[in-house]
Amino acid sequence: MVKKKTLYVAHRLTNAPLDFLMVLKALKTLLEKDYEILHFLGVNQGTAGDVYERDIIECVASADLVVGICDQESNGLGYEVGARVERYQKPMLTLAHNDTKLTRLLIGSADRNPHCHFLRRYDDLLRQVPGFIYEVLQIVDNQIDQNLPLFPETEAVAV
Repeated sequence: MVKKKTLYVAHRLTNAPLDFLMVLKALKTLLEKDYEILHFLGVNQGTAGDVYERDIIECVASADLVVGICDQESNGLGYEVGARVERYQKPMLTLAHNDTKLTRLLIGSADRNPHCHFLRRYDDLLRQVPGFIYEVLQIVDNQIDQNLPLFPETEAVAV
């Protein structure tokens, strides 16, 4: 039996609107059919150190793919994206609804790291996101199969 790939679905949690959280719960339930979903501690369990250990050290560092839902502003999600791309240099898929205004920093990260940081826009989260996840995992698997680095050496950019 083939081991399921692991996903960590990162998003705003603290003070997030209930309707947003309900849609994400439905997304995770849908994804559990094909993937092992890694879960964060939440806002009520453990200490701040426990949350860091679980979210960053265990989930962000170890998942086959981190999927960041960027529809709601979140300090924690921004930190997770940075850790995944810059610190661990592992594949990251950031998603945002077509109507969501994204920061130039997030867009710039995807532009500068095209082999590992994928940015996609959607209209229907539950309908489109599973396909985006499959697409990105295929790209990453092909790069690995061809021994291509996810973070190829690039020339320094003049500032």
